[in-house]
Amino acid sequence: MEIGAAGSFRKPERVSPGDWRVTDVEVLEGGAVLVGREGNDALIWNGDWEPLLLPVVTAWGYRREVPDLIWAGSVPASMWVSRDGGFTWEESRSVYEISDYESWWVPAPPHRPSVLSISFSPKRPEVVFASVEGGGVIRTRNGGRKWRRLEGGIFDTVYTLIVHPRDPGVVFAASATGFFRTEDGGMYWERTIEGMRRLHLQPAVLIPGAAKEDDVLLTAGAIAGEEFWDRPEGARAVLYKSTDWGDYWYPVTRGIGIELHDMITALHYTGEMVVAGSSGGVIWISHDKGESWTKVAEGLPFITSMASSET
Repeated sequence: MEIGAAGSFRKPERVSPGDWRVTDVEVLEGGAVLVGREGNDALIWNGDWEPLLLPVVTAWGYRREVPDLIWAGSVPASMWVSRDGGFTWEESRSVYEISDYESWWVPAPPHRPSVLSISFSPKRPEVVFASVEGGGVIRTRNGGRKWRRLEGGIFDTVYTLIVHPRDPGVVFAASATGFFRTEDGGMYWERTIEGMRRLHLQPAVLIPGAAKEDDVLLTAGAIAGEEFWDRPEGARAVLYKSTDWGDYWYPVTRGIGIELHDMITALHYTGEMVVAGSSGGVIWISHDKGESWTKVAEGLPFITSMASSET
């Protein structure tokens, strides 16, 4: 689906053939679209769909300020990098040298962990953070020549990582056990959940301001993981907002409600508005940094990821 400036949605005229679930999507400078697909090849759209010479991609890492640099995470957990805007790709094989790599495991068959999120700051693009299902958070300080797993207080499955664009040492993490923050580049993580009653967090988004006091964080939590959302009570999801880097959170309800049956599974900031999507195929937009919301679409498939183009 595509979103217009006024919040209207339409189906694109050209879509990729086949039935598949999107794992992650990214829009590059110039309008090309990267799509990861569950159990299938990744695709790039630039007037037409073409496959990428990559394994199954579960997460993209990209900043428009560094348009030639693209990271891709895969399953089983591996990292790939392109330094020419996606034309060629190289595997960052030093991931396999992490001491406990072989112990990374997930309970669901086929028990192969995937990379869930990738983030870096345009100020220091050689420092990259990635989260691995069942493996916590890993980091490279030299563009992928060497990776290490970070152990300073964060061990759980992290669904979303956000490296602060102003300060590469500040990283936020939405995880299966709450929200975490580091201010020293990942050596020590603080769990910041005051005000939260739903701790299974998945999406998160930062709305950066001119200074710390102007930053806004949004995240969404469910009563439990996705395997429980089909129960009669559903996800009982809550959207949370923080204006102090996560020290305190409060629920946002205006226009979106509270204890939603469907989980809010995607959050995206376009630069002008915030967009939220749910597992039930509903999309809301907010023009006041997440304080109030307007429903703009419903009846869509499970929303797994959202991205936008500035062009």
